[in-house]
Amino acid sequence: MESNQNTNPFIEFEWIVHWWLHLGKDKNIEILVVEDNDKWIGFFPFQFTNKWNSTLVEFVARDEADYMDVIVYDKDKKAAIPFILNYLITSIPNVVFNLHGLLSSSKTTTNIMGYLKSRDYPTTIFSSVTPYIHIESIDLNDYMKPRKKLHGLNRREKRIQLIGDLTTASVDPSDMETVFSLHDKHWKQKLDTSKFKNQAHKDFYHALLSVKDRPIEVKVDALFLNDQMIAFTYGFMCRGRYVSFIIGHDDDYNLYSPGRILMNKLIEHSRKHGIKIFDLSVGDDPYKLDWNTGLDTVNNILFSSNEWPAKLLVQLIKSRGYVRTVLNKNHNMVLFKRQILGRTSHLLRHVKDMNWLKSLTNLRGFLFSNKSLDVYHQCKGNSAIGDFQLMTHEEIMKEEKEFHHVNKKFYSGFLPYRAADASIFWVNARAIRLDEVDYLQTLPKQSFFVNEWQVHQLPEICSFLRHEHQVRDIYISTTKRDESLTKHLSYLGFTKVNCISKISMFNKAITSITSRSS
Repeated sequence: MESNQNTNPFIEFEWIVHWWLHLGKDKNIEILVVEDNDKWIGFFPFQFTNKWNSTLVEFVARDEADYMDVIVYDKDKKAAIPFILNYLITSIPNVVFNLHGLLSSSKTTTNIMGYLKSRDYPTTIFSSVTPYIHIESIDLNDYMKPRKKLHGLNRREKRIQLIGDLTTASVDPSDMETVFSLHDKHWKQKLDTSKFKNQAHKDFYHALLSVKDRPIEVKVDALFLNDQMIAFTYGFMCRGRYVSFIIGHDDDYNLYSPGRILMNKLIEHSRKHGIKIFDLSVGDDPYKLDWNTGLDTVNNILFSSNEWPAKLLVQLIKSRGYVRTVLNKNHNMVLFKRQILGRTSHLLRHVKDMNWLKSLTNLRGFLFSNKSLDVYHQCKGNSAIGDFQLMTHEEIMKEEKEFHHVNKKFYSGFLPYRAADASIFWVNARAIRLDEVDYLQTLPKQSFFVNEWQVHQLPEICSFLRHEHQVRDIYISTTKRDESLTKHLSYLGFTKVNCISKISMFNKAITSITSRSS
């Protein structure tokens, strides 16, 4: 590894040994050694599986390692790779090779393809992009400026700093349970394509943290808000190359894009950690393509010997691979599978005898919903001033259970006020914002929008806002349309100005607005 200046963490000795101990015990693993004049020149880490009267040959850690390769001196690959392939094809009947994780830039890929072409073996290759940032070739200041503005990231970071102290730090091994909990929460209602799948996987990734003073090093970083972890990255350092392996965040803070904020900070400080290549790992996720300065390709190479059972198995693997490729290239399909099917599956799995009706209602509302809200306006009110206290983010987070709801309100410019009876209402001085029906209207000066009010407190709320903030116009919204409420609002001086309706089905929505003359 040292001679080749290997930067692939997944073929380092410590990574493979820990994988073998925690996840590979039930695999039929053989590390083939190649000798040249009694000198070991390379190792081929394979696992063998009997399928359909054939022997399937794969690299170890097929479902775990993003990249894989052979461990052979670069100068000997041209001789060693054909030698091993010939040995396996001639010694194992009905053999199928399904070799994953091979980078196009690797000499291994070049030599395997040369061998297959010279012998005219039918070959199928499934490829995915792997974006990276060549840190040494860029001016980090020039690179970061446009990316900090991308997707309003500067604005999001400023908004989250308004509600607390934002810091980044390395995660201590003793705090890995917090990382796992955050990750589990993120994937709770999604189809799990993550790496922290079960306890065995968690034990494996936790054990890797014990690797010290070796070419491979695990790097776990996190973003903290008021000392609470809201995002993390789990990655590997290997001879100047950092591989961003797993990234996760707390969905309660999703609007602030904490994962993007953390990744930006890691890239910004990459030179301090000796990073030359910042590898964003496999996949064309939009956030990766926002950051990359270059692209490599990772390949899965599929071929076999000439017997018909082997060719049949190749066709089966190929068919499954084509379906997976088509699905993964359609980002909307990926989201549908991961989120909609994941949430539906979660609801159905967790239906219990006592709350089946609630679960069914939630599922129906997710698949189809029809919502309607009325907006009212008041330009004059009474003088019964109430006593209300402005709350901080930290205070309300201690009392409210729906953290996502609270964060969404703060992000949207709302501020919470608490009454003497502990009830809470929200005030926005910038806009009428009704996320339930996708409605946004900028407010003129000296105007407030009040949300989640109690009807018996409404006169005091309006008078309080006029007295404390010199407000002229006050807007409210309600889903209720009974005659008594309409009369009461009219008595208080409110007139209906808009009716907003939204029909949604499978994340597709149509919003309509009907204006009323005031």
